[in-house]
Amino acid sequence: MTSQVDTDSKLHEIYQSDTLAVNSFHHQAVKDLGIDFVATAFSPDGLIEGMEWKGDRFVCAVQWHPEMMVDKVPEVMPLFTTFVKECAKAQIAR
Repeated sequence: MTSQVDTDSKLHEIYQSDTLAVNSFHHQAVKDLGIDFVATAFSPDGLIEGMEWKGDRFVCAVQWHPEMMVDKVPEVMPLFTTFVKECAKAQIAR
């Protein structure tokens, strides 16, 4: 499945793409976002696939399973790499 990515989002910055191949298999999905969260990726049927916090900290959530896409490691790795880099920055800032 392909998700559409908001061009003004962290996901777009990470992947440099307007679309992402994802492996969604939902039995539940986000309907209403929490305060200061914005939806940034959508499946063709309109389900939220990615969301981000509007603040300065790196908070990016996805509703697909990149950890289960071992056959597509080069394609999904930027999300993990960015997460680790952001964690390291947060640790240094302490």
